[in-house]
Amino acid sequence: MRQGTEYEGDLERYLEPIRALPFVTALDWRVAPRGAGGRGIDAEIKITTPRRKFKLAAEFKRTYLDRTTLNALIAHQVQVREQLKMPLLLIARYIPAPMGERLAEAGINFVDGVGNLHLNLAGDYYVFTVGRKEIKPNVGERKITAAMVQAAFALLVDGNAVHWPVRKLAEVAGIGKTAAAEARQRLTETGVLHATATSLQIADWKALEEDFLGGYERVLRPELLMGRFRALERNPDTFLEKFQQWAGLNHVQWAVTGAPAAFRLQRFYRGAQIPVFVGGAPDRLARDLKLLPDKNGAVILLRKFGTLLPWRVERGLALAHPWLIYAELLHEGGARAIEAATEIREKFLLP
Repeated sequence: MRQGTEYEGDLERYLEPIRALPFVTALDWRVAPRGAGGRGIDAEIKITTPRRKFKLAAEFKRTYLDRTTLNALIAHQVQVREQLKMPLLLIARYIPAPMGERLAEAGINFVDGVGNLHLNLAGDYYVFTVGRKEIKPNVGERKITAAMVQAAFALLVDGNAVHWPVRKLAEVAGIGKTAAAEARQRLTETGVLHATATSLQIADWKALEEDFLGGYERVLRPELLMGRFRALERNPDTFLEKFQQWAGLNHVQWAVTGAPAAFRLQRFYRGAQIPVFVGGAPDRLARDLKLLPDKNGAVILLRKFGTLLPWRVERGLALAHPWLIYAELLHEGGARAIEAATEIREKFLLP
């Protein structure tokens, strides 16, 4: 969904189930400008009822929801309510019943392309309908690849990356030159990037963020995951100190992400998991640090990629970039992790 005629036409169609509700006497909307950085909203919706008028902040999702994007929405609604004084309305292609129930529990209104609906207008009116199935998914839609997500990450970290030669983008993102060229072409086709007569520009920062977060959950993280382990050293701080010493002795690049990294930055949420990006095979690391394979283990080893890791060293600990910390916290989920993700976003990622 994009600005312009097609974007507004989609908005009209998706809002029809709300317009058809018996207590809705009028429904108006205004598309918000996009592309200037920051998350913002996509549109402001005004619903008129016999009792009074209500305003909602609309958020579009172009792709199917996953756990990370759902948790990002839960985090985003706090910001919307505090800054705009409006409840959030999610407008999505399709919302399965379990996700609809989670959204409703979190207080998020929603409507999708098949008529699944949750609308709570300050307790005056309430509608909750889930379980309607999507008839025909868009099977022709090109699948996002790990390389595309890595390219999106590089663009989020440094907006100037849009002007880089393909060779440099490939090196920084940790992908091949062909994959980098295809990623730029794909982002241009979807309207995230805009080609002028002389160069490329990032036209839609919000869509770029959505592509990264959704792709991190569905594609990139599974691609990078080398395994989960249980450490004999149970104290997370002591374990990370030993990890740091091992990496230094063996000249291995690494960076901690998720909750441990967030705790070093904001001293708020420590978490139980220890996700770490690391270069090289995990076998030697597991042997030297006495890590035992465990599908529920706290130590999560992810393959390091590109040249953007580590981001910086904080109190002796190598940290991943805040975009990766943010994505990992949203992947973890849970109220405290989402709250920590919100703080990371507000302090390090907003313009």
